[in-house]
Amino acid sequence: MHRILSALFWVIGFSVAQGQHSEFSVQASSGLFSFRGSGAVSQTGIPLMGPGVMNPYGRHSGPSYGLTGQWQYVDRSGLILGAQAGYESLTSRSAILYVRGDFTSNPASGTVQLRNQYINLQPFVGKRFGAGQANLDVTVGVDLAYGLASRGTISLTATNQYPSSILAPVSYNMPTVDVRPRVNLTGYYRSFGLSAGYSLGVLSYTPSSRSDATQVYSQYWRAGLSYRFGRRG
Repeated sequence: MHRILSALFWVIGFSVAQGQHSEFSVQASSGLFSFRGSGAVSQTGIPLMGPGVMNPYGRHSGPSYGLTGQWQYVDRSGLILGAQAGYESLTSRSAILYVRGDFTSNPASGTVQLRNQYINLQPFVGKRFGAGQANLDVTVGVDLAYGLASRGTISLTATNQYPSSILAPVSYNMPTVDVRPRVNLTGYYRSFGLSAGYSLGVLSYTPSSRSDATQVYSQYWRAGLSYRFGRRG
């Protein structure tokens, strides 16, 4: 990692010396976050003795958002080198269909939302198309998302044994750093931009001791609004 960052800073420094320009922008984003892999589920249940759910890693999306800052260099040929950093709150969702005891299962109705919070750093490279007031930036990079917390909130709307309720959040396992290769498109007109991107994690959220059948990986489709503060150089 140290060598990668050193090489990136060296290339950026060389770029500035050659008369290239830098840009700074801020972005607010939202999107569809969920889990993929053989262990991800659309439906799950609650163990009778609790806490938590049988499997919190949902294939459906919940409320997600991010706030980031971005710094990039663009040379005369349109080559882009840069990095983005910020905070993300990403939520997946699955349906609760039963409460399971030692020998029986009782029907239930509700949802579990698993909210994952990160500090995210994304180094990237890319290419700019267009000139003047309108630009399209196509970039590839990797999200290095440091996990702050992973908490599931269970909302029961009807069961045979329990009243309607929202149970206290339960903490779940997550990688220390979720590594997600990412592709991104950003179209600018003057200072304003619209972006769309996709990232897919390569590290499982379940412990490495589990079988392949329980592995789950993060997936995020994002869209955002950007404001570019201008160019200098």
